[in-house]
Amino acid sequence: MGPVELLVFTFPAGAEAEEALARLHSLKRAGELALINAAVVRKDETGRLHIKDPGDLDRGQGALFGAVSGALLGLLAGPAGAVIGAIAGATTGGVAAGKLDMGIPDDALRLLGTNLAAGGATLVVVLEQSQVARVTAAIADFTATPLRQPLAPDWVEQFEAGEE
Repeated sequence: MGPVELLVFTFPAGAEAEEALARLHSLKRAGELALINAAVVRKDETGRLHIKDPGDLDRGQGALFGAVSGALLGLLAGPAGAVIGAIAGATTGGVAAGKLDMGIPDDALRLLGTNLAAGGATLVVVLEQSQVARVTAAIADFTATPLRQPLAPDWVEQFEAGEE
């Protein structure tokens, strides 16, 4: 696997984020796009969060997604928090994936959802760096604000191997 990135797109309308997710999965099924995982967190008009995360993980993927979720949480605490969060998340994610059916951790998605306006949504995409342009082009006609976070290659290699 090449360099891995985390893309977060914020949408003013929740329906758009779910349409974008459906488009990405359609392209993946057609063999036109390679995604590691993608999920949507949406806040309805009453402020209630709704999460759509279809991913299943093995141990290596669990470690990678633990690293991603830790990095997501750590972004809120700054660069040092991202590193610490990724390491802690990878350790936990690798162990948990062997026992749980999980995609991008709901806690990380809920945290992202707390900052959404009522009716808004966030699409979180984990993918190889080589796929970033394809994903960006696929959702270019939606109204979304992007955030891009590369994940260090040595983290990805370590976590794919299931090392702690």
